Amino acid sequence: MRRSSQILTSLAALSALVAVAPGARAQVDVNPPLPNVMLLVDSSGSMEYKSANNTFPACDPNGNTASEKSRWIELVEVLTGKIQDYRCESVDRNSTAFKNEYSLGGVLPPDANYSNPYHRPMSGTCTPGPGALPSNAYDFPANAIQYHLFSSTGTPCATFSQASDGLMDSFADRVRFGLMTFDTHTGAGTGVSGTAPQYATGVSGTWSYFLGSAKQGKPAACSTMADMEVGARNAAAPPWEGRMVAFGAPAASGASLSQRNQQIQQVLLATRPYGATPIAGMLHDVRDFLWNDTSSDPLDNSKDFGPYADPYITGGCRNNFIVLLSDGEPNLDLRPFCEGAGPPAGVCPYDKPEEIAFDLASNPDPARRTKTFVIGFSVSNVTLQNSTNVDCETLTDTDLNSPTGLCATNPDESKLQACCNLNRIAYNGGTTRAFFADDIDELRSALSAVLSSIATSTTSRTLPVFASSPTVSDPFAAGYRFYSSFEPKQFDLWSGVLERQRYVCKKDAVTGDLTPEPQDIDDSKGDDFVANVNSGTGPARKFISFRGDVSGGNIYSTRTIRPLLASNPDGVGIYSGIDVVGDASAFNTATVPASMSIDSTTCPGLTAAQCRDKYMKWLVGLDNGTAYSRCPTPGGTDCNLIGDVYHSTPRIVGRPNEFLADESYTLFASNQSKRPIVLYTSTNDGFLHAFKVASGDPPNDSLKVDQKENNELWAFMPPAVLPSVPAEYPGTHQNLLDGMPVVKDVVAKQINNSYKFERSPDDARNGLGVWRTVLVQGFGGSRGGYFALDVTDPVAGPRFLWQLTEDSAGNPLFGKNSGTPLITTLFFDTGNGDEKEVAVAILPGGDASPSGGDCGRIDNTFDGVDTSFLPRTRVPCYGSGPAVGGARSLTIVRLDDGEVIRSFRRDATDAPAGLSAANRVIDSPLDSPVTGTPVAFPGTTGAIADRVFVGDRDGTLWRVDLSSVNPSNWKMKLFLDAYPGLSHVYDDGQPVQTPPILSVDIYGNVTIAFSTGDQDVLTAPAGMKNYVYSLTEKVDATGTKFTSKVNWYTRFDAGERVAGPMTLFNGALFFSTFKPEPSNTTQVCKAGSSRVWGVDYLDPAQSGDLSQGGRARLPDGASLVQFIDSSSTLLQDGAIIFGVGVTQLPSCTDDVNVTDPYFGSGSHTSISNVAPGKFQLVMHTGTVGDTVSGGKSKKLEIDLPTPPSTTQIDSWAAIVE
Repeated sequence: MRRSSQILTSLAALSALVAVAPGARAQVDVNPPLPNVMLLVDSSGSMEYKSANNTFPACDPNGNTASEKSRWIELVEVLTGKIQDYRCESVDRNSTAFKNEYSLGGVLPPDANYSNPYHRPMSGTCTPGPGALPSNAYDFPANAIQYHLFSSTGTPCATFSQASDGLMDSFADRVRFGLMTFDTHTGAGTGVSGTAPQYATGVSGTWSYFLGSAKQGKPAACSTMADMEVGARNAAAPPWEGRMVAFGAPAASGASLSQRNQQIQQVLLATRPYGATPIAGMLHDVRDFLWNDTSSDPLDNSKDFGPYADPYITGGCRNNFIVLLSDGEPNLDLRPFCEGAGPPAGVCPYDKPEEIAFDLASNPDPARRTKTFVIGFSVSNVTLQNSTNVDCETLTDTDLNSPTGLCATNPDESKLQACCNLNRIAYNGGTTRAFFADDIDELRSALSAVLSSIATSTTSRTLPVFASSPTVSDPFAAGYRFYSSFEPKQFDLWSGVLERQRYVCKKDAVTGDLTPEPQDIDDSKGDDFVANVNSGTGPARKFISFRGDVSGGNIYSTRTIRPLLASNPDGVGIYSGIDVVGDASAFNTATVPASMSIDSTTCPGLTAAQCRDKYMKWLVGLDNGTAYSRCPTPGGTDCNLIGDVYHSTPRIVGRPNEFLADESYTLFASNQSKRPIVLYTSTNDGFLHAFKVASGDPPNDSLKVDQKENNELWAFMPPAVLPSVPAEYPGTHQNLLDGMPVVKDVVAKQINNSYKFERSPDDARNGLGVWRTVLVQGFGGSRGGYFALDVTDPVAGPRFLWQLTEDSAGNPLFGKNSGTPLITTLFFDTGNGDEKEVAVAILPGGDASPSGGDCGRIDNTFDGVDTSFLPRTRVPCYGSGPAVGGARSLTIVRLDDGEVIRSFRRDATDAPAGLSAANRVIDSPLDSPVTGTPVAFPGTTGAIADRVFVGDRDGTLWRVDLSSVNPSNWKMKLFLDAYPGLSHVYDDGQPVQTPPILSVDIYGNVTIAFSTGDQDVLTAPAGMKNYVYSLTEKVDATGTKFTSKVNWYTRFDAGERVAGPMTLFNGALFFSTFKPEPSNTTQVCKAGSSRVWGVDYLDPAQSGDLSQGGRARLPDGASLVQFIDSSSTLLQDGAIIFGVGVTQLPSCTDDVNVTDPYFGSGSHTSISNVAPGKFQLVMHTGTVGDTVSGGKSKKLEIDLPTPPSTTQIDSWAAIVE
């Protein structure tokens, strides 16, 4: 009998059949460019009340009782993130202490003696306050906000901590934010002369912003005009006085936007609510700022302050938006007194707010039309004096505008008038209606809906990944490709897209040729994994987390948790807990409210358990007794149980199949031969998902993933995410878990029911040991930190190993976000001369914003660097101390229990005190945050690495020497600066974010390829340069140290940079680049352009000129070229490519059953026809490209030449006749 079947064949270069480069971070859409969103934030005195009523919150700065939150604090947390260990202090503004702290050069602050107390936010005992007063009033120095103990303004503190779940964090790389707060003094004082501060006029006018002359007005029957210059404060106001923050340069880099975003957050945290509600004046001011402000940026005269000449706006591809957040009725506009006829007639200083909003939305120039969104806070339901209840969201056009309508007939109902005015502004501002919120959840949801409607553009943020069928003969699929992305939604969580495309071997009826053919993505066959979960059919979902122990009455979910570590050898702390596992209902019940930072005050009117149910039941898709549900109808279009996949490129893990000559690994592979293929990916609703791709034992497995039913094996929520669950309710977009999982097999020693991931030399020589499959992942943009799971048996579920985030005192171990980790094996002394090979995780510090200015490098000797490429001697400053030291670090931890072995930092003061005291810090000349993905050599499974390469935020590649058996002797040194000092200045550097590619040359020298370029904001600031380098590690002339040697490099100008990770295949380096249109051209609103490159890994195109890049290796028709662009028939114009991957299509065979007369006429199967799968370069594209048949994702494929095969001797055997 003949049949067509498939054999799993592949090259060693594609081991594990998973062709995806590690560490990919994807990019935001650049066409259209990021929109401008000006936040008009109500900073009036009524924001000091609670959201539930007009009473002040109770404060206990000592933490003996729970502190309540004012409307202002709730608004600040929605924008900037939940304050950890929240407390507040009720500060009397009449007090001497208040006046002393906030006076400016002897001038009392504008709110001195104000009747409402200031409810000062605190994290523990740490609170923000006034900082440095620069000579240039517009400067924002690193110490602009001084954090100090609430009880001592002169005692600095570094323990103010917030979760990264604020909407300014979630939308940081999707929106360009600006900020305005209220100017409530009618005087015209600006507080600045040129750039010099003048505090007296600043206080008298609350730093008025206006163009030309100040606004004036008068009531009817008055003959004298008076200043009525209210509205928005200007950019010369001290940051703690509600400073205006503009959008920045039109093509600002990602680093610049991040810095500006952080400045806005600092301003909000330190600003004090005070005064009236001059909405008309503020709308007038924002209109002037958007349309008419032609002034230069006071910190850079080469740029404009406002966006009036922004080429993206004038070109029609960037929009301005206004978001007004207010709790009250507009005032301070002299109405209705200025509307009288007199005589003499009154003069109103401003048009009505709704008139200004209409003007903004109806500009004759479509490019300048600006919509105004309005969110009313604590004014949604109004009870009139006649006891009538009014829902502000249901007001009709008649209610708002008719002389006999509800608004006109109740002029003295102030809360109703606030509803009416806010609705009029929204309606006339082009957004139909205002949003209203009564509590922090509704406020967060409303603002998320607004921002989601603004940031609507989407492309794939991830790479395609590949896998082969786990069985030799499978007519359902010979191989798979997976595409992942997301769909933004306005009133719900953004939803994930996770599609499986199957390849099936087909035989031509005429020629007999076998060909692997892609099949349409068919959700009825289980190819849409999100639809499978949403279907509500198949196995019940399984949820897993880990609950920290109760300590001092609290559960510290966001801190380091290491259940397998019984002591505290590294000074980070001892903290353990228990597993939480179950279906949706059981998981909710087992999740203790305290683990989510929920207590009896979190949800007014609900117990802690009821509050937990409100949030967790909603998250897992259960009915929580409210109108909000993630899945009202299982299988329906309204079911949305899988969050968005943003940066988390999936990992495919099948049965063990590494090329490793180790008897213990061979046994491991045999024992795990029926392990199913599993796809791991994280979604921004906070879960790491394990999806079954295909069965490893089809005859005995009921879940074959061949129909629309749940194929999610489990969903794991790291402990640190639990307290942020309320921040996404009910449908608020967050970035709760956005890192990329890294998975590897490691050797271990079993001790009772636990494992130590280590092995002695004797055991290694004898092939002894057991093996485990381990996953490590960072949190991504949401927070600094990492977690690890043992996923050896994915069907039974993972085993939680550790979470590393903060020490036992709450000090961060890493930066404000986390990178992509590395799993490798090192050989060192584990104590008392006991040398072992130990599996470790190597964790990059993450990101931090520059503090401003330039600083000298810590070490200028540069003795391991190619002398033709000597580094810059100065780079951007980042400050010092643990706050930035966590980002400027590289930490090596045991993979089994999370013990910190060593952390490379600038010095001991850059680390938490406990880590330093335990002698776990290695002083290293680190200058910038370590944002890159570390890569080890050798990097294969089971190999003992002796060096690691990793890049930093400013374009420097570092070499980590791990060859010593004494960890104290490990070293981290600069290996190459991609921006050499002779041709670049201190701030030219761009981050190394894509992982370096390591290999060896024919002489055994280690070779490295790396690139620079921001992967999140693809703009083209003037003068921006990015690079790709090919290096070889050489031994210097003395034979005592290694040094870098540049083989070739390519410089990219005008914002072009490598987009996504590079791939090495058959001696060729493949990568894609993206080039945005320069902001100074008339073509600025074009999509930009991509190029796909294929160059020799080592050989330069011109031996005498290394700047010409590598020798051409990319097929384009019959030719080999360095790159293709839109001039090639392979690449469409406007295609935006986010990284490349190499895969081999499945190899197809014909099997035939034959009778063999030499063996008693017995039958056996032979192969009569083999069709080797061809190799392809595969990539995701943006909105241009070929749609995956039956799916939503776009792709591009380029066929590659088949490499020459090699023979590898695995073993000898005797041949006996």
